[in-house]
Amino acid sequence: MKEKFNFQVEGVPLIKFQDAEKIKKLQSGKIYAKTLGYYRKREEETGDCEVGDKYEGMMNLNNAFIYSPDENKIVSANDKLFKTSESDDFVFCMFGIDPNLEKFKFTDKQKEKMLSFGDTALIVLNRAEFIHRVKVGAEKAGYKIHFD
Repeated sequence: MKEKFNFQVEGVPLIKFQDAEKIKKLQSGKIYAKTLGYYRKREEETGDCEVGDKYEGMMNLNNAFIYSPDENKIVSANDKLFKTSESDDFVFCMFGIDPNLEKFKFTDKQKEKMLSFGDTALIVLNRAEFIHRVKVGAEKAGYKIHFD
């Protein structure tokens, strides 16, 4: 028999899939994050373009001209990747589900992929409060953060 759960959601709920130890640390205020470079390498090395992204934190320019300070001239940039100021920042990702969708169901492929993240899921029902707490904690520890 399937159990039904009733709970109050504030905004879009967030879900984090990881192993139980990292979820417990997250609940105690410790966030496990990796660099954007990790996600670029992941796609390049494994071909995993669902989690990995070879363009993460990069800017791809096509048919552009830019000033090159090294060469002291304007050069053509056609299908070139450039690092952004954020290209090696640490990131922490979560999955969000729009509660206004009538039905949401993970595909079998998505379920299989989720298992590679870990054996546990944390559901955050109040997104705004979660972001507020992360922001306050990060700033108190001297970190600059951005949410998007």
